[in-house]
Amino acid sequence: MAIETGGMFDRLIENGFDEEYRCGLLHLKGQPARSTRRIMKRMSEEWDLPVVVFLDGDPWSFRIFASIAYGAIKTAHISEYLATPTATYLGITADDIVAYDLPNDDLSKKDIEALKAELSDPRFADGWWQEQINMMLELGKKAEQQSLAKYGLDFVTETYLPEKLAELGLA
Repeated sequence: MAIETGGMFDRLIENGFDEEYRCGLLHLKGQPARSTRRIMKRMSEEWDLPVVVFLDGDPWSFRIFASIAYGAIKTAHISEYLATPTATYLGITADDIVAYDLPNDDLSKKDIEALKAELSDPRFADGWWQEQINMMLELGKKAEQQSLAKYGLDFVTETYLPEKLAELGLA
């Protein structure tokens, strides 16, 4: 499981999530370095491990996921070595903002522009992505992983992630 933020990475380790779910945890440190993307690809292909990416629910995190799954624009010439097309997005979604009544922030003008650009980005052409991006635009809201703390510090490891992983058939 690749995790965007240090606070969430630390929380998962403190709660023993990696041991309970027998998964490796990888801190992305925001936009992941080439070496980080390369190791995720190798884990997926050489060890046949599922790669799930746990991110914030905003247009910038969607782009982080796209760089992992499909490749980044700046490194397009070496995407075959860095992209993990089998990676699964396991981040905060527009659906989650509503379903979990998460604390959120208003989308900024730059967020709205980025989301609109993503609607025409081929990496987000899938119906699910189109639905999530449009829903986020309609809500006018974004949310961070830390918003899950609304329900207590253990909510993410005891409820949220187990539910999400079960939906993906990974729990």
